[in-house]
Amino acid sequence: MAWNGSYIKNVFSAIALLLSLCADGFAAGRLLTDSVLNPLMFPGTERSVSVYATERCGGESALLLCFDGDVFASKAVLDSLVANGAMPPVVAVFVNPGVVRNSDGAAVRYNRSNEFDALTGGMPDFVVDVLLPKVGRMLSPLGIGISANPDMHAVAGASSGGIAAFTLAWRRPDVFRRVYCSVGTFVAMRGGDGYPALVRKTEPKPLRIFLHDGRNDAWNPLFGHWFDYNQLMESALRFAGYDVAHSWDDGGHSIRGGIREFPKAMEWLWRDWTEPLSAGRSQNDMLQSLVVEGEGWEVADGKVEFPDNSLMKTSEGFVFGEKGGQSTAISPDHRVLVEAERNSDWLVAGIVAADGSVACRQRFYWLHNVEHCADTTVRQMTFDIRGNLFVATNMGVQVCDQNGRVRAILPLPGGAAVEAMKLVGDRLYAKSGATVYVRRLKTVGCSPSESPFKPVSQGQG
Repeated sequence: MAWNGSYIKNVFSAIALLLSLCADGFAAGRLLTDSVLNPLMFPGTERSVSVYATERCGGESALLLCFDGDVFASKAVLDSLVANGAMPPVVAVFVNPGVVRNSDGAAVRYNRSNEFDALTGGMPDFVVDVLLPKVGRMLSPLGIGISANPDMHAVAGASSGGIAAFTLAWRRPDVFRRVYCSVGTFVAMRGGDGYPALVRKTEPKPLRIFLHDGRNDAWNPLFGHWFDYNQLMESALRFAGYDVAHSWDDGGHSIRGGIREFPKAMEWLWRDWTEPLSAGRSQNDMLQSLVVEGEGWEVADGKVEFPDNSLMKTSEGFVFGEKGGQSTAISPDHRVLVEAERNSDWLVAGIVAADGSVACRQRFYWLHNVEHCADTTVRQMTFDIRGNLFVATNMGVQVCDQNGRVRAILPLPGGAAVEAMKLVGDRLYAKSGATVYVRRLKTVGCSPSESPFKPVSQGQG
């Protein structure tokens, strides 16, 4: 979203405030500038990028990525914090959103909202696959490198840049794990209002997050109230067991508060920075019933074969589906048949009669899909012995209760899409590309070839 008309005035007043907070006597770092042109994921765009290395940066420096350039006027603060030992020597990368220009140099498309407000993988992929390798090449002649440890990587942003910062760490916790988000746009622009629910349902990630906002933050009420949604985000993060802090003030949608809070946020995010970050424990009862504490996904040993469950035969001899058709699953009592619906986030449930006929089909299971595209026509799915449905999706394995609601999401490492899945005993297998992952669960899979049985009812609540 755009800044309001007082933005420039606020920036200058905030910079003056910031300079008064910085200690004297520390050495300044080095600033490099460059540009990134036309990445494949954002065709035709160009953007500026600056790289700032504080004193004492070496081959294993920490990383701070800031969206919208140096929006927090951070260089002097970083020099001071590094000099005082409050954070490690850091390479700060200031990247601006993309712009498409015509042959005369005039802007014909601003890509900021498209890149920053979306929950999709475009911006994270750009940062990890395009921007960071470019930064590495810029630093190499100086003998400076960036640590490969994701615990040593932070990201910061304000407004749309704030939600972009969260999305980057949320989708790629294997690369970024410390987040500063000021006046974050967690509202109904491009799906950001859905984050609180996703945070509550998704297995916790090893992130540390600092949120800042003002009680009068409502840039455009059409999209929602920024402060309300930031409070919902903070509540969801606490529910899910995250290491989260917040600073609420009486400000509006302004960068001034974000600049003021930046030094405090950096100190809090980088406290005990030599200690590893870890995921917390969610209060989500479905996750608690599934996840074995201290265990997660591992790369499976040996060859794992995944069945084509578009054709299914039950212990009674009934055959459902057809070869090459939609994915299917049948409940433990063999009375509910679930079929994927083409180009849809819905799964259709039908009632199986004693003679094997299926009636009363209706859309029943609804899946999350932050990509908002319908390119997935076949999903593998299976039931466990409790009557919960496990579904392979681009967001991970989504687990639905008996009433068709997603109650838990188990993402793969690096946010990879789940292309195939099976639950064998208490082992959940998931395939993405050439890699097969496995993890142990506190439940057991249910095969259609087994004798039917009635799981304990979860009621209609």
